[in-house]
Amino acid sequence: MRHQLLNKLSVIHPFMFAISPILFLYAHNIAEVPATDLLLPSLIVVIGTVILLLSLRLTLKNREKAAIVTSLFLVLFFVYGHIRHLILSYWIDVTISVNLFLLPVWALLFATGAFLIIRTHRNFSTTTTFLNIVATTLIIISIVNISIYQVKTANLVENRDELEGSSRNLENAENLPDIYYIILDSYARSDTLQEFWDYDNSEFTDYLIERGFYVATRSRSNYSSTCLSLASSLNMEHLDFLSSRGTGEDQTVPIKMIANSRVSQFLKSKGYRFIFVRSTDFGKNIQQFAEVKEYTGVFGLKVSSFTRSLIQTTALEPVAVYLGESYRKGILYVFDALPEIAVTKGPKFIFTHVTCPHAPFVFDSEGNPIRQRILLNRDPEAWDIRDHQEYLEQLIFITRKAETLVDELLSKSKVPPIIILQSDTGPERYIAKTRHELTDERFRQERVKIFNAYYFPEKGSDLLYESISPVNSFRVVFNLYFNGNYELLDDESYFGSLDEPTIVPPANNAD
Repeated sequence: MRHQLLNKLSVIHPFMFAISPILFLYAHNIAEVPATDLLLPSLIVVIGTVILLLSLRLTLKNREKAAIVTSLFLVLFFVYGHIRHLILSYWIDVTISVNLFLLPVWALLFATGAFLIIRTHRNFSTTTTFLNIVATTLIIISIVNISIYQVKTANLVENRDELEGSSRNLENAENLPDIYYIILDSYARSDTLQEFWDYDNSEFTDYLIERGFYVATRSRSNYSSTCLSLASSLNMEHLDFLSSRGTGEDQTVPIKMIANSRVSQFLKSKGYRFIFVRSTDFGKNIQQFAEVKEYTGVFGLKVSSFTRSLIQTTALEPVAVYLGESYRKGILYVFDALPEIAVTKGPKFIFTHVTCPHAPFVFDSEGNPIRQRILLNRDPEAWDIRDHQEYLEQLIFITRKAETLVDELLSKSKVPPIIILQSDTGPERYIAKTRHELTDERFRQERVKIFNAYYFPEKGSDLLYESISPVNSFRVVFNLYFNGNYELLDDESYFGSLDEPTIVPPANNAD
């Protein structure tokens, strides 16, 4: 009996091959992916493997052959997207034609392999042992990488000195304004839109000015990536100290700094609720420090960015473009949730990161869904005319949603709120008239130019200025509204990682 049980357990490679791609993808994105995102895809692939294995076992009447055919299917299934990506890396001007060619080839490979396995009359115990070793090794490699990361980052705590600038106790705390920090990811500055998209965004800026906003027309981000930019703005400091600690390329500390920022700590000490409204998957571990509100999907299930990325590596890649519905609804949820939060009692600090107009492009200018293209499998520098148009249309739609949101926040708030409407960085790509005009310096300049607008009720714009950068946003807020004495920092912009940052000076006086 014991021998039979061990014999059955010896055929484990199908399950190892099923789980290893999930662990591999997680290990390479661990800084940004919550571990809970592994549950749904792992459950699905394990159930699918069990069904396939049992079906083949009943058909072939041979446990080892059934397991080998199952593993063959899984390997082909999970490497499909990688092979497609490899093809596109050399042949980037094709789209669906790759699938029309590759899917039949994959089906032929599986059919041929399965036929040879089934027709072979020999003992497969050695092959089974070999596959078990290979599959187990893949699992171990991922687990080791995950463990190394966990050990490496376990003691990464921000042991920084307290910020200079005290804040005295406040009177009339019940009249504290709600504070909204709304990030529109990669929303281009007006002059960028005018120059490279031939689009006049003055209607939006005029709208904001008419409602009392100050629009910083020369604002630039402090860093060229979302994670670093928000870690800096939410902690009111530059991040050069991370490089001195040898963590300049590690995203773990910046992610922790976003989740448990000095801004949120300060406001919570003043009686504020900290609410994070999630549009997509951004905000790992923030639920430990904030009330999290998000679109929960149908029956509490939604397709995460991790799951979509995993699907893009499989033979289901051709249908991955149709999985954008939960992504769209997650973004739209933000614009519905914020006005509802506005009418709740008590002072609140509401932070949201809206992943628009950043790719993927899922809205047209009227908000209608468009077919999501998989940008992962294309040359990242190869923005074409369609990318150009889709970014602009998505920006136009998000701008209209932002206008409606501002109206609702201003009208529904009992105490006039503080609103910071800001982009974390400029667009990832811009369109040059010719490919030869795309230079590193011009790209860096456009990358750090950001949209930045402030609504400061009663206090006006006394401490604001055209070139204010995000690192000083909350320093100004705390000085104006919380009796703070925070000195303003240099509005410097850095491009690249913290280990080798490149200072991006203004190209001219207009920047």
